[in-house]
Amino acid sequence: ITIVENGVAPKFSSFDQQVDKVYQLVFTGNMNYAPNIECAEYIALQILPLLSKKNLKVKLLLSGANPHHRIKQLNHIENVTVTGWVDDIRLSYAQGKIFIAPLFIGTGLQNKLLEAMLMGLPCITTTMANNALKAIPNESILIANSAEEFSTSIRQLLNDENFYNEIAQNGKQMVSNMYSWEKSVEKLNQLFKIS
Repeated sequence: ITIVENGVAPKFSSFDQQVDKVYQLVFTGNMNYAPNIECAEYIALQILPLLSKKNLKVKLLLSGANPHHRIKQLNHIENVTVTGWVDDIRLSYAQGKIFIAPLFIGTGLQNKLLEAMLMGLPCITTTMANNALKAIPNESILIANSAEEFSTSIRQLLNDENFYNEIAQNGKQMVSNMYSWEKSVEKLNQLFKIS
């Protein structure tokens, strides 16, 4: 068995529209998919209150197609914005400072993490989600497995510009090196030559 990794096109990161980073946190995905619904609720209902207790007011962007009624309800929470479908998902990434993905159900390589990292956002996710990604914790990604750990990692990134830039740059470089379509296609070509 040979695994051919998913990839991201290099041009994905060439988003030249100038937009303000108005959201400290962003999460994207099909918002009618159970793991994404759970994730969005976890961010809005578990993590944001912890940040508020630390006197840190952050804005959260939940962006993606077909928002479930549970996701739409989150739009009523202060500082939470639900977009629904967007024509270019890169706009959502570009408006955020940190990509957060507290995924506790569902498996496999998450395209959303590949996209966010290639767009230069430092990412925080769970051990489970990173199992497929294979990013190096505290070098190209941050790992958190509880609301408290997510809160701590968010505050660390927002309070330490050098650390923020280091995680962002390393993550972008890692995805560029490991998850390019060019490398995946080449691997397929080699397999076809063998057969």
